Amino acid sequence: MTVVLMAPVAIVRSRQFAPDRIDRCHHPPCLSASFFVGSRQVCAMVMFRAVYAGRFCKKGSKMDRLRRMARPWKRSALERFLLNRTECAPTSSRRLRIEPLEDRRVMAVTVEAFVPTASGFTATLSEEIRVENLNLYDAQSEVLGDADVVLRGANTGDVRGSLIVNGTDLHFIASGGALQPDDYTATLRSAANGIVDAALGQWLDGEFDGVFPSGDGVPGGDFVISFTVGPLPAIVVGMPDFARGPSQSVNVPAIGSGIAPLGGLPIRFSQTEGITSLTMTVDYDPSLLDVSDVTLGRDAPSGSQVEVNLTVPGQLRIAFFSLDPMPSGPADLLNLVATVPEDAEYGQAHVLRVTSLEINGGDLQAIADDAVHVVAFVGDANANRRYEAEDARLIARVAAGLDSGFAVSNPTGTDPGRVLYPTIDPRIIGDVTGLDGISPLDASDMLRVVVGLPVANLPALPESQAPMNMTLSSNQIREGLPTGTVVGQLFTDDPDPGDTHTYTLVSGTGSDDNSSFVIANDELVTAAIFDFETRSSYSVRVRSTDSQGLFIERVFTIDVLKTNSAPTAIELSDSSVAEAAEIGTPVGTFSTIDPDTGDSHSYTFAEGEGDDDNGAFQIVENQLITAANFDFATNPTHTIRVRSTDSGEAFFEQIFVITVIKTNAAPTAIELSDSTVVGNAAPGVVIGTLSTEDPDEGDLHTYALASGDGGEENEYFEIVGNELIVRVELDFDLIESFRVRIRSTDLQEASIEGTFTITRSEPS
Repeated sequence: MTVVLMAPVAIVRSRQFAPDRIDRCHHPPCLSASFFVGSRQVCAMVMFRAVYAGRFCKKGSKMDRLRRMARPWKRSALERFLLNRTECAPTSSRRLRIEPLEDRRVMAVTVEAFVPTASGFTATLSEEIRVENLNLYDAQSEVLGDADVVLRGANTGDVRGSLIVNGTDLHFIASGGALQPDDYTATLRSAANGIVDAALGQWLDGEFDGVFPSGDGVPGGDFVISFTVGPLPAIVVGMPDFARGPSQSVNVPAIGSGIAPLGGLPIRFSQTEGITSLTMTVDYDPSLLDVSDVTLGRDAPSGSQVEVNLTVPGQLRIAFFSLDPMPSGPADLLNLVATVPEDAEYGQAHVLRVTSLEINGGDLQAIADDAVHVVAFVGDANANRRYEAEDARLIARVAAGLDSGFAVSNPTGTDPGRVLYPTIDPRIIGDVTGLDGISPLDASDMLRVVVGLPVANLPALPESQAPMNMTLSSNQIREGLPTGTVVGQLFTDDPDPGDTHTYTLVSGTGSDDNSSFVIANDELVTAAIFDFETRSSYSVRVRSTDSQGLFIERVFTIDVLKTNSAPTAIELSDSSVAEAAEIGTPVGTFSTIDPDTGDSHSYTFAEGEGDDDNGAFQIVENQLITAANFDFATNPTHTIRVRSTDSGEAFFEQIFVITVIKTNAAPTAIELSDSTVVGNAAPGVVIGTLSTEDPDEGDLHTYALASGDGGEENEYFEIVGNELIVRVELDFDLIESFRVRIRSTDLQEASIEGTFTITRSEPS
């Protein structure tokens, strides 16, 4: 097979990468070249920013690639690397400095390498991703959304397959054999429900311009790449994709309804003409598959021999020869004898990969096609490790084209239920007959086995299966409670209906605090008194063992809750309201003083002393609001009693006095005690005293000259306090009378203006 990349696959990130110089750069993102230093794997790490004064980094340059690396560095090593690169500072004005940044992680997941294979491709990412986000297939409700990985041929169209994630590697394995000659485009989707970083959920930074790693420094953007598959050699070696569950022998593939599969897992050759010998290696996950032998296949010629080396777990080294060159045609030459371990995790999948393939000492060319094994009982479409009518329904839905795969347990409702096999080709699970993909016949066979009729093509389920899951009804305990307090009840999900379970604390990962607890029947009980201030969480490891001795273990984190303290006071931001205010007018906002920092509170009226006027108000969330109209003259104050209750149901009650503010009335008139002067009045002469008539008894007033009609001679006067005084001599020989306009303003800024005429009186 000839594979031609349309975009070069060149630079793969390495922990030891250290460029011999830093290129002259012109790309702004590299102004902050980020390096991650120490700290935990999934937590935010301390970073240092290399700032090279006056230069930027061209995308794809060594400095830019280094900027995108998220590998642990020791600061001293980083400083030596940066400061020893004298090429970066050809002049004294261009200095390299290290600036500490805040504790945060800014790198998005990127594609580090892309390698096409005979069966699909492998994409290597910079970070581990959230596998639970991924799907290739969906239900009729489209609850999972677009496929997160797509491989499309220009002529062959969309390629069906399965997606296997192993660390930072994404393996897309096409179904039905090796990729056919075509031009292909692979797309990795960047979205909140697509490919995101496992630690922080940052979207894939996928934009690709032919230089790895992908991205433009900003999370977001699909990764799209094209490659070409040339003509295939005559010989393609591979194994069928299959599903077998814990404790089952591998006898695949199915060859028809009611027909028992042949024994073992065949290694198939598309063409055997001229083959006399071969060697190969088969790699697989030994935790999911146990291979005990390799035997001659049903089509192996008489006199041929095979030998296998099983000493390395997860690896088979196979050698075969035939006495004479083999005739033309396809053949099952070899057969793997395998079972699925009893403790293999249900629903997991792995790749069986043929490597180091050599035929006739290298004289014959061949390629190897990968196979997928899903740890599941074939036909168990709803992934509950039993055969039910619901399995038949889900298979029939896929056969009818209603669902593209076995993605969720409820494919039509708004609640999708459990996620099943969203990244696995449904034919691996649902094609129980091995005939023409998934069809109504597969659903019929499932119904037959459910009602107890013989179905030879479906392997028997194990008589007893290990528990599937274990849960704890509560994982919280309040501090200070006595020993013997029940934390929660343990429950086990078991595919064997009616099975019983016993629970024990066991050593292993997560068992650090087992000694602080005991198990009584099915309850987790305290064996110590806990103090939140000393420690706020504990870890225990529990085993659930069924009646056949099969078990499952789970780690539970027990959180210690701080004992609640009651609130100590309530505050109201404002305790006054204007008379005649409309009903629904906010008075003020309640807040609570509580020893428990950050506690939340709710507010209600309470009965008791001071509750006389509760009915005149209402409380909405934390606001006091009027529920009546108020009249100052009738009642200038009102009392209410309010309760503040915290999240632990502790409360405090307090009485508040709400003051009614009288509505201000504007002044109605201004009076001047005297408006005459004797003779021509000199400056400083007091003409008279000002006073105001006001409906608000006791209100105070200020006076000022006002412009307007009647204020033509204001300039001859001034007001000091409440006295009108001559400022400029009044010459009555020139002007017969002087007019002045005065404003009186009360404490609430309401005012009235009046005009007065000042005349001369004759001496008595």
